[in-house]
Amino acid sequence: SLLEGLLQRDVSSRLGCRGRGADELKEHPFFTGIDWQQVYLQKYTPPFVPPRGEVNAADAFDIGSFDEEDTKGIKLTDADQELYKNFPLVISERWQGEVAETVFETINNEADKLENKKKAKQKLRFDADEKGSDCILHGYIKKLGGPFASAWQTRYAKLYPNRLELHPESTTKPELVFLDQ
Repeated sequence: SLLEGLLQRDVSSRLGCRGRGADELKEHPFFTGIDWQQVYLQKYTPPFVPPRGEVNAADAFDIGSFDEEDTKGIKLTDADQELYKNFPLVISERWQGEVAETVFETINNEADKLENKKKAKQKLRFDADEKGSDCILHGYIKKLGGPFASAWQTRYAKLYPNRLELHPESTTKPELVFLDQ
């Protein structure tokens, strides 16, 4: 009932907006047993302390050098207006885009780290195999494969004088392409 009260669309029926302000929140059953004087004096131990310097933003330095001139001219689009017409809080598409970009970037960075780690491990294995062999060139390539040759697949390629070996990531048996002499 606390969240329902706080998230009421109608401001006049929203918890904390009915005329008594914060006292309405303090008297809610969720906060039974809280000594508000101790809260005011900061005597309670916080349940969670975020790591020092951690900011929920793409770049903490962007926050410190916030330029009001960058945001003065931002106008909400008709789509923004339609989306938020029945809600008193309005957030622009630009801000939503920044949040989506940050989340996308974080996810991609994690995926890239895992892929690079996997490739480094495979490269060590392949490099060890090539010591003392007649391999001319080796490394990762992308080739069209799968049903109807419609998907790009990563292969570890080894070029020898008489053949090309394409090693899939999942199996140890390579695909061989023999070169005519």
